[in-house]
Amino acid sequence: MAAEGSLRVGTVQQSESTLGSIEPDTGEEHAIVDPSACVGFDSTIPPVGTRVVYRQSSQQQDGSHETLAADVFPEDHDFLGTMVKDNGSFGFIQVDGKEDRVFVMPIACSAFGGRIPPLQTPVKFKVVMDHKTGRPRADFVRQSSGAKAGPAERQSVKRERPDVERPPGEVYTGQVSRVKGNFGFIQPDDSSDEIFFMPRGFKAFYGMPPAGMRVGFQIVMDEKTGRPRADNIYPEATQGEGAPAELLRTGASGIVTDPGDKFGFITQDDGSSMFLLPGSCPAFGMVIPAAGTRVFYDVVLDPKTGRPRAEDVKPFDSGGL
Repeated sequence: MAAEGSLRVGTVQQSESTLGSIEPDTGEEHAIVDPSACVGFDSTIPPVGTRVVYRQSSQQQDGSHETLAADVFPEDHDFLGTMVKDNGSFGFIQVDGKEDRVFVMPIACSAFGGRIPPLQTPVKFKVVMDHKTGRPRADFVRQSSGAKAGPAERQSVKRERPDVERPPGEVYTGQVSRVKGNFGFIQPDDSSDEIFFMPRGFKAFYGMPPAGMRVGFQIVMDEKTGRPRADNIYPEATQGEGAPAELLRTGASGIVTDPGDKFGFITQDDGSSMFLLPGSCPAFGMVIPAAGTRVFYDVVLDPKTGRPRAEDVKPFDSGGL
């Protein structure tokens, strides 16, 4: 008989049609998973490398011990629950329909002013592994609609995908809500669910952007997971606002190779790429020039991103004047 489970976060290490395994972040032994346990993936074992949250249990059968995974969801899944304990500096959330209580700290409750929500408040939240304690805790805690799922729904509540129609190439805006190592999430301004992103989606950066940054982005379907992912992400332009950009060098030149409505790139004469915003192109009417246009420009350090970008972009045949 299986023992009562507890929440874990981990990575899929084996994925076959009828059997798979998950390596938990806690360093415990891998958990065996079958398709029926993958309720957040339409009863299909997700691809190797997929980050997941799941309930772990153990089973004794014929003298042998097995660790099993159940209720497997994507790592960005929204759990539903109720605040049941507040000790001031921490609290606990009772997961709807389960015996699990998840530890929560005020820092995870920015939607409540950085305070533990009042007792009996219905909430939705993510589950992450606390690297200090090695135990799961709640993160990104928000007020839920207030209506709890019924008993049947609680067993397989799936993260809702946005009902918003998103035509290919459409540009959206939002805020980087979480950054976790080599991936993160953006909260769109249309209040739909967070959108997953990876570093390759940020052509304007040499690393990951900080949480809280305002960005524009497009949405694509990830070929590996079949789920929405943010791509072509760039810092939201605030032309003429904020601290002045620090001048790094003048008289640079190159060719515009990847223009867009919101941002673009210049292939510099040394072969490297330079990020470009429309507001940096006054000589072109605040519009990024066409691909193939040779330009002069200065290089500045953007005060918002801490990354270099082109500024005061002019036609090359103007001699930089």
